[in-house]
Amino acid sequence: MSKVSLVVMERGSDWPGHVGTTEEIVAFAHDDAELLSRTQQRLETFLSTGRSIWLAVLACNATCGQVVRERRAQVARALLSAVAPVGFGRVVLSASGSASRALREELLSLVGELTAAAHAPQVTISLHFAAPLELLARSFPVATRPRRGERSVFRDLRHAS
Repeated sequence: MSKVSLVVMERGSDWPGHVGTTEEIVAFAHDDAELLSRTQQRLETFLSTGRSIWLAVLACNATCGQVVRERRAQVARALLSAVAPVGFGRVVLSASGSASRALREELLSLVGELTAAAHAPQVTISLHFAAPLELLARSFPVATRPRRGERSVFRDLRHAS
């Protein structure tokens, strides 16, 4: 059984940073409304092939509001359901370090709801605020200067948006 780290990114969200040493899968959606269905499809694929989700990250963009909050909650609950059978997996909600107070409050509230809903006491649910890519590039300048023939992940992500 292989360990999988699943990173689900809302459009416009920041990369959450280091997510472990397991096989990493990143799911993107072209439309926010598709995020839940694409996440569920990925989860079904993993489970049907005998893979276990040990770490699930939901990278959130800066958008706040009731509609977005409910979509996030649905995706987060799907991730929690996928991690729970492992018994000691992790669900992480991630946002930019420059997230607004309103977004921080919404995400903190969602973490509380997920914690109350978790039926596996060994599952860890946490909230992470990632440093913006520009800050990471200044902190680790070698990461922006790839060796000959290599591509810089930071450069690719900065130009992808």
